[in-house]
Amino acid sequence: DIPAVAAKIREAFRVDAALRETAVGHILLSDEPLVQSFAREHDLADYTDAEAVNYDVAVEVLSALEILNGYEDDTFKPTNHISREEMAKMIAVLANAGTDVSKLYAKATPFADVPETAWSASYVAYCAKTGIVAGTSATTFSPAVNITGLETAKMLLVVLGFDAEKQGYVGADWKVNVLRDAKVMGLLEGFMT
Repeated sequence: DIPAVAAKIREAFRVDAALRETAVGHILLSDEPLVQSFAREHDLADYTDAEAVNYDVAVEVLSALEILNGYEDDTFKPTNHISREEMAKMIAVLANAGTDVSKLYAKATPFADVPETAWSASYVAYCAKTGIVAGTSATTFSPAVNITGLETAKMLLVVLGFDAEKQGYVGADWKVNVLRDAKVMGLLEGFMT
C-alpha cells in the first residue's frame, strides 16, 4: 500500500539520516531522468505514459510523498531532464518533510531570473536562503537549465546536514569537494566505479 509506505518514509526522513543518505540519493541521482510538474498527485497507473517509467516503485513513493506529481496532461514524461527549479522544488519538499512551502518564501527570492510570481520562486528562495543551492551568478539562478548530478549531490549533502561553506561546496573547488563527500556518504554508489 503506497500511502502507508510513503507515510513511513516521510517519518523516516525526519529521523533516519542513513535512509536519507542511501534511498534518496539513489532515487534522485539515478541515471533515469525523472521529471515532475506541480499540478496534482498521481498513482503511476494514472499516467498515460506509465509504460515508459523504468523505476516504478521510486516514482510511486516519490509521488505519494508529493515530491513528484506529473503534468496536467496526465503524463509523467520520464525521459525529460530535470531543471534547476524542478530540483529545487523536490529538495524543498523533501527537506520540509512534505510541508507545503510553495508560497512561504516567494518574496525572498534573491535572483532576478526567478521573480516572486514564478511557480518555483518559493522553492528556489527556500533552497538559496538555507544554503542548499547557489545561483549561477550572484543575481541569476538559471531556473530552466538542466541540473547536473553534482549540483543534485550538493543539494542532498546540505539537506543531510553538511555546511556548504565549511565543506567547500562554494568557490572554484566546489565540484571536487561535493564529489568527495558524496562518495563518502554513498550517494554515488552504483553510479560510479
